Amino acid sequence: MYLSPLFDTALTYATHIHAHQQRKSTEIPYITHLLGVLSIALEYGATEEEAIGALLHDAGEDAGGEGRIADIRLRFGNAVADIVAGCSDTLEEHKPDWRTRKEAYIAHLSHTTPSIRFV
Repeated sequence: MYLSPLFDTALTYATHIHAHQQRKSTEIPYITHLLGVLSIALEYGATEEEAIGALLHDAGEDAGGEGRIADIRLRFGNAVADIVAGCSDTLEEHKPDWRTRKEAYIAHLSHTTPSIRFV
C-alpha cells in the first residue's frame, strides 16, 4: 500500500500534539503507543484513512476534545475525524469515572462503523 503525503502530515501532527505526553507511570513517549496501534492496523490491511485514524485515535480524548476533532476534520477529512471521534471514550477535559466511561464506550461500539471497530 502506498501512503500519501497526507499520512506524512498526520504523523507529524500526531507527534506534535502528543509531544509532551508519556505512557502512564513511565518516561516512555506517548507516540510509541500510537505507532504501535498504527503498525497493527496497517499489518491487518487498514486503508489510509483507517491508518491515519489509528495514528490519531487518542487525539480528541487526550489532546483537545471537540476542538481537536474539528481540526482533524478540516485537515484530514470526515472519515478520519469520524474514526477518531468514534474511538474516543470521552471528549471532556475532566473525564468521568473510568469504569462508567469504559462500559459506555464498549456499549457504543456495536452502533459504530466497521472502520471505527477496526481501529
